[in-house]
Amino acid sequence: MNENMNILFPNQLFENSPLMKNQNEFILVEEFLFFNQFKFHKQKILFHRLTMKNYQRYLELQDRKVKYIESTEAESDIRNLLENLCTDLNKIEIIDPDDYYIQKRISSFCKKNKIQLIIHESPSFITKKSELNEFFKKDKKKFFQTSFYKSQRKKFNILIEQNGKPTGGDWTYDVMNREKYPKDKNPPKIEFAKVNHKLFSESVSFINTNYTQNPGLIDDKFIYPTDHKSAKLWFLKFL
Repeated sequence: MNENMNILFPNQLFENSPLMKNQNEFILVEEFLFFNQFKFHKQKILFHRLTMKNYQRYLELQDRKVKYIESTEAESDIRNLLENLCTDLNKIEIIDPDDYYIQKRISSFCKKNKIQLIIHESPSFITKKSELNEFFKKDKKKFFQTSFYKSQRKKFNILIEQNGKPTGGDWTYDVMNREKYPKDKNPPKIEFAKVNHKLFSESVSFINTNYTQNPGLIDDKFIYPTDHKSAKLWFLKFL
């Protein structure tokens, strides 16, 4: 086991991950909180499984060493994983997990065992945590989503005119969003993402074997993108 390690969770499968800048081994974890904390719907588990397996392949194609931990293994609980890694580790690098329990467990463990912990800013958000302090002041009594939305529009100059007013005259169009879809208008055709059939079959078998008591059904019409390429195509079609 290497002395320095990257640990990644199901919600951190970034194409341009900040962890790619180092040469550490990756550990991809089907973590307990994502797979087994509750009896999650089978399609949710399938989505995580497919995206993580695709990401494993993505890393390996770039000659990165990867250890993959399945949700059925004891080490899928981050506490067990850290205990087993403890004797060999000097440094752990993670991306901000955006999860209180995971971050607390990792931080407490590293502090207790004198292991250096580096937490990278999450690419999931355009605004850094440190930049939120001005808006979310401790002495502020009320917070409104619309106020935050307007501040972000101004900060990033999104649909803002030279005079500082919003393009179109209004900051939000929530009233229009609540209107019914026009009867005489046909919705755009949706092209669902393609999946790797071998990986899909293997993942379905894994779930049907290990998650028999979970709700939901899985058929061959899985519609969600599970890799970077198909996700980009879906995004373009949405636009």
